[in-house]
Amino acid sequence: MRFRAAIALSAFGMLAEGTGGQAQIYPDRPVTIVVPAPPGGGMDAVLRTIGDNLSAELGQRIVLENKSGANGEIGARFVANAQPNGYTLLFINPFVDSPTGLDFATDLLPVVPVTSGPIGIGVHPSVKAGSLAELIALAKAQPGKLSFGSPGTGSPQHMVGKMFGQMAGIEWLHVPYKGSGDAVASVIGGHIPAGVLGYGAYLPFLKTGEIRLLGIAEERRLAIAPDVPTISEVLPGFAQSTWFCLFAPSGTPTAIVQRLTAAVQKAKANGAVQEKLARIGYAPFNLERGDLKSFIVSQAELRAKLNDDSGMKRK
Repeated sequence: MRFRAAIALSAFGMLAEGTGGQAQIYPDRPVTIVVPAPPGGGMDAVLRTIGDNLSAELGQRIVLENKSGANGEIGARFVANAQPNGYTLLFINPFVDSPTGLDFATDLLPVVPVTSGPIGIGVHPSVKAGSLAELIALAKAQPGKLSFGSPGTGSPQHMVGKMFGQMAGIEWLHVPYKGSGDAVASVIGGHIPAGVLGYGAYLPFLKTGEIRLLGIAEERRLAIAPDVPTISEVLPGFAQSTWFCLFAPSGTPTAIVQRLTAAVQKAKANGAVQEKLARIGYAPFNLERGDLKSFIVSQAELRAKLNDDSGMKRK
């Protein structure tokens, strides 16, 4: 699936970089950011929120291109194989289970973390569980019968659902969907009892009572939802946000990486941007570049452990 949307140019800025003795301007044309998911999800929402400011910092249009499929693999591989010139980038949460073993720390170049947002466990109002403890008790009373939906197999939300099952000692069935929109619609429609989704996916339905949010996978409660407990209040040590990072093809020049990093940092530091992000359940995510690669490696190790513990180790 492909979907393209241009974010309007807001201002102008340039970087002169010497290559082969000739000065080049970066960027001197629109920059494409590939979103490896269907339109309308959390990644789209975040990019559209910071897009104008990022465009202003870079001095060029930002073009969003949706390339969904294979749990983000299609879009990620497309960027990994692109020219390392800074004009084709990837926006993704690399805490995913790659079908072909794509390594986000080596097959791509981590540029800069952008945002993070909570993942929550929500249920249909008909589910006889008003808390996480009651949900765990319900699942233990009906082993293998309770199910949860996620945006797809191997997605960060799937990994969190798997982690919750392992730490709670329950068996619940994973139902993968093609994006958060389809998954949350199934919870609302009563087709599945529960969802493990980004907080932003639940937002429109919490006030209407169409979904009951039982807990979030954060270290502390959200300021915008202080009545929603953290999963760690029931399962100590449980914390896993959905976070998004900008990647470039390996081999992208350092000067371009630095230019992109500075532009993203300024865009997400903007007060108006932060307010808009908060309204959709996200916040700026900050790490030094050296720490970013180490963090991605640690996330890959955690994902591998989850798969090993659940008997899903890849051959």
